[in-house]
Amino acid sequence: MKKIALFTLISIVVFLGINCETWAQSDKYKDHPLQKYYSPAYISILDWEIMQVNLLWINSFDPSIDYIEEYPISFDAKHQQIVVNLRVQDKRFFNDNEPFFNLPKQIQNAVLMKPVLHVKELLSPSFPEIKTMHKLLLVQFWHKQTREGVSTIFANYQNGELKWMQ
Repeated sequence: MKKIALFTLISIVVFLGINCETWAQSDKYKDHPLQKYYSPAYISILDWEIMQVNLLWINSFDPSIDYIEEYPISFDAKHQQIVVNLRVQDKRFFNDNEPFFNLPKQIQNAVLMKPVLHVKELLSPSFPEIKTMHKLLLVQFWHKQTREGVSTIFANYQNGELKWMQ
């Protein structure tokens, strides 16, 4: 049954791809404003896989519950690592009586490790090297510290360890 479903899905994708390409090459639509977007675009497998993971990653956390707001995952070519940026809110909501930076350090660490474990789980099928080569992943935790909106990194998950800057 799974083979039939997979074959059907592949057939639909191929059919749609052929139709889009045929439509784009048709003289009837050569001056259509969207025609240029039907040309194939070539991206690296790395970019494709990160884009696919981002579809699952975005909206994984709710700052009003988790203290965490996630941003799209990216790849730092200079340092050859996948980079994840997270903003940590001190308060989940206006009258929060448990601000993040007043929590015991053990609970703070657990809150920070939750998105680390989640992103590693999402990245592992596409990048199995993440499991053993810890230098491939950098997770940066940001916090807005001033009224002017200046954000600073207060913790990193790097080389398989959570490290606080302070």
